[in-house]
Amino acid sequence: MDHKQEALNALAAARSTYTDRSDTPNAMVELIADQIPALVHALLYVGDQLAAKGETP
Repeated sequence: MDHKQEALNALAAARSTYTDRSDTPNAMVELIADQIPALVHALLYVGDQLAAKGETP
């Protein structure tokens, strides 16, 4: 799995969803919640890069 691309896709989806509901009271909370999968994929990407270099986090 390409974690870098998954992180970028999740951020793009979160941003477009936020634009559609930015006038709702919970919009910011929902935006942050929608970005959690992107953060997870970003961390997995960093782990993959470290593993490829033979380093341990």
